[in-house]
Amino acid sequence: SPLSSSSSSLSSSRMEDDDEQHHHHHHFINKNVKQHHLEKAAQPSVLEQDGREAKMWWRYKPRSALVVKKYNDAIVTDGAMMVSSWLTNRGLNVYVDSWRNALDMEDRYEVVNPRDPKCRIDLVVCLGGDGTILHANTILNQYSAAQQIEQLPPVVSFGMGSLGFLTPFSVQDWKPTLEEIFASTSKRDAINCSLRSRLTCKIDSGDVRSVLNDVVIGRGVSPSLCKLSCTVDQQPVALFQSDGLIISTPSGSTAYSLSAGGTMVAPSISCTLLTPIAPHSLSSRPVAIHGESCIEVTVPTTARSPAFVSFDGRDPMYELPVGETLTIEPSPLSLPLLTYHGFDHEWFQSLTTKLGWNTRVEQKPLHSSSNSRKRHSKNGGGGKNKRGASHKKIISSERSSYRRAGSVSDTTSRSSWKRTG
Repeated sequence: SPLSSSSSSLSSSRMEDDDEQHHHHHHFINKNVKQHHLEKAAQPSVLEQDGREAKMWWRYKPRSALVVKKYNDAIVTDGAMMVSSWLTNRGLNVYVDSWRNALDMEDRYEVVNPRDPKCRIDLVVCLGGDGTILHANTILNQYSAAQQIEQLPPVVSFGMGSLGFLTPFSVQDWKPTLEEIFASTSKRDAINCSLRSRLTCKIDSGDVRSVLNDVVIGRGVSPSLCKLSCTVDQQPVALFQSDGLIISTPSGSTAYSLSAGGTMVAPSISCTLLTPIAPHSLSSRPVAIHGESCIEVTVPTTARSPAFVSFDGRDPMYELPVGETLTIEPSPLSLPLLTYHGFDHEWFQSLTTKLGWNTRVEQKPLHSSSNSRKRHSKNGGGGKNKRGASHKKIISSERSSYRRAGSVSDTTSRSSWKRTG
């Protein structure tokens, strides 16, 4: 069973139809907090468990799904077509992303318009790599802003990309995985879910973006040093003089921040990372701050050039003029990423299998002299003497070879020295 765990097994019973209209029908549970139902029936009931993990189940049958796939890949397209057909046969309305599917799926399925008030997304199915998840997050940003929802729909991702830190499910098991997800209709059958924190970025011009991995403020095409003034919770903390600054979530700690020397942080930890890029200082080091902190990054008036901003690497770089400020705050909407196991199990597994973290040939244990004597005594006295005699012969032979080599070497070196002198 792809999603089963030692603590709970998922039910295989089919869900009954429900005629009531609901925008989102999934729940999250918490063992330590009583379940609360929101006043709006269209919103899910969300409960956190120690801020570390959550579980998801369906209260009502989902009616729509958004399928997002890796761009320009024939194999992935074939997989997306099979998944979409299967979802349609279950009675779901399937949306596809026009930018990534316009050439191969647009004629068969409805193109999603996340800003349309009539658009409803109950589940997101991703086929690809981490970049596909980041693109799906961009669509959900538009969807959440237009619908004024209080929780993003759950995301199930099947790895068909290069690295796949955010894609825990195997595409070979897509059908049983989806069957068990749709069969989760009660708290007993709840599915593990990793709530991935996001960052909301606001520019003085009024533009607002939400990122899942990171926001990068750098010098862009300018050859000049990038000068950035940073405050945390209205307290000035640093004047970074470097190629730029990476502000990342725990999910983004294994992306660009890792390449710039930042630490790796488990996704269940509430924090934000500040990682300078090639700082022109011996003392500038990456730091982790509280996840609820508000960060303001300003290009000071003393800077020689503007800075350029990239949001999750998905959009064209935005120019941040001299004197302008970028504000980064925690997003109220986390991304519910369905997982096999609870806590950070998949994250640690990815570190080892995909990044080779802490990989080393294991050191051999030391054998005490008493153990050596015990092993020798088991062979008997005669064996020990024979082995000792042969060992002496080997040593004697090695010494002779060493003396012969040494004499030749010494003679040669003396002759060379005399000729040189």
